[in-house]
Amino acid sequence: MTRQCSISIVSIVLLAVGPASQLACTELECGEGTIEEDGACVPSDIDPDDAQCGEGAVLEDGFCVPENPTVCDPETTVAVEDPDTHIITCQGTGTSLGCDTDITCPQPRSGNVTICGQIYDVETDAPIQAVGATGVACDLDNPTDSGPCSLQLKVYDAIEFAGDPTGTDEIGYTSVTIDDCGRFAAVSIDRQPTPGFVGLGLDDNEQGSTDTYVLGGVALPTTANLKLTGFHAYAVRASTNEAWSNAAGVSPTFAEQGVYVPIYRYDGVPVTEVQVTRGGAVVPADDVFYFDDADPFTRLEPNADATSTGANGSALVINSGLVNHSGSGGVGIPAECEFSSALASSIEQVVFVQVKEAVLDGTLLDLCPAP
Repeated sequence: MTRQCSISIVSIVLLAVGPASQLACTELECGEGTIEEDGACVPSDIDPDDAQCGEGAVLEDGFCVPENPTVCDPETTVAVEDPDTHIITCQGTGTSLGCDTDITCPQPRSGNVTICGQIYDVETDAPIQAVGATGVACDLDNPTDSGPCSLQLKVYDAIEFAGDPTGTDEIGYTSVTIDDCGRFAAVSIDRQPTPGFVGLGLDDNEQGSTDTYVLGGVALPTTANLKLTGFHAYAVRASTNEAWSNAAGVSPTFAEQGVYVPIYRYDGVPVTEVQVTRGGAVVPADDVFYFDDADPFTRLEPNADATSTGANGSALVINSGLVNHSGSGGVGIPAECEFSSALASSIEQVVFVQVKEAVLDGTLLDLCPAP
């Protein structure tokens, strides 16, 4: 044990006007496995013996090393060793490998499009994630029986697909990834030969043995070199389609005859009292079913008698050809804002979902300012 004196900046000033007793002296006591050297405790790695290494450390090649080394994930933690016990603790850096961050979204090749986002359940509007998901990429050649890794995402020319859903092949892309968090990345999609719209289709993986989902589709207008993140893709369970069809008294089911599902939102919140329009006119009552659900993020109870959107801001539309669809009205929408007009269709054997945010003057990317 040694006595160590330290002089603070304040002490130096006081020395000029006061006694030298302003010096602060403390006793330095070094823990096991360390020795005092030049007034400081340093590791006793020079010819130590077992007693000097202390608890949790052993002598190895003349040095004290941890008895049970700890390996920390370098992406999320740093290794911190206690100087007395030699126990290593992994301390978080604030980075998560879980589902709280966006999936890595590469830049597209020149002229192409990359679309990244999250897969949601259309009934609950909840992300589809595996139990205990960590962000591991799905093995699409060996799908699971449930969760996002049971799904398959296909990329289409949306216009061609609307005209011939069973005879249209996928368009080219570099890669498609889905992870167990339900995040996806469709990288460097070829926009040719029709450069206007890209469609994403979600269904049970063809390599699997499950039949949980019906074909759900989303589409969006694109421009060359577009990298879009945070995009919402929707998967539709067969049980949801059956529940909708039974509640509305529809046969064949909505999915079998083809249904368009617009979701009207302002600043991310569903909008009530919107009427669906197609070709510039309000959709006739026989072709549209609004929802009675009280929960704004549940879509389960279509009502044939409702005349505008309820709490979830959504509708089911049948018998629509490939024309522009939009929405009229809406509670709380500023006068200068409206819902964008975009091509949509009720495509046989497909549940086609389209989120329609309120925008300024109909411009797709110019969102209506938040209230």
